[in-house]
Amino acid sequence: MRKIIIRIIVLALCVALIAATIVAGGFYGRLTDCKGRFAQSVEKWCEHYGVEKELVYAVIYAESGGDVSAVSRAGAIGVMQLMPDTARWLAEREKLEYSVAMLTDPDSNIRFGCTLLAYLQTRFDSLESVLAAYNAGPLNVDKWLADPRYSKDGVLTAIPYPETEGYVKKVCFLKKIYKII
Repeated sequence: MRKIIIRIIVLALCVALIAATIVAGGFYGRLTDCKGRFAQSVEKWCEHYGVEKELVYAVIYAESGGDVSAVSRAGAIGVMQLMPDTARWLAEREKLEYSVAMLTDPDSNIRFGCTLLAYLQTRFDSLESVLAAYNAGPLNVDKWLADPRYSKDGVLTAIPYPETEGYVKKVCFLKKIYKII
């Protein structure tokens, strides 16, 4: 019984320390700002596509920090950092209008991002695989899942791309934070 109480106290102290760090560092303000600015679009498209809101907010924050004009080195555009070819494919698949300019519109970008997440959730069994596919592409994840160095029983046990591994951890962490706030 004493061990359980000590563990609870240690856990409570860790949570308090993390919360204090988040609030003191302005992180909380940036998270809530991101959530507030895109709430209408996130609510609408998450409901439409059956995607968890906290996941979308976490992806937005991890991908662009909420910067609607963000463009990556690889050419991904907007708040959810979509590649133009991926968005075009999604538009064709969903029979949606599409132009590259739409990716700079937060509502359209969030719609395409939710479409992609919904698709990846039907294709992969775990959140980690979904996020790895969002970051590195589904074909890479298919290869990793087929390779015993990276997968066991169809579950990713390792991600060979350090950037993708970090991305998956970051989004999973952010999703937990968004569930709290």
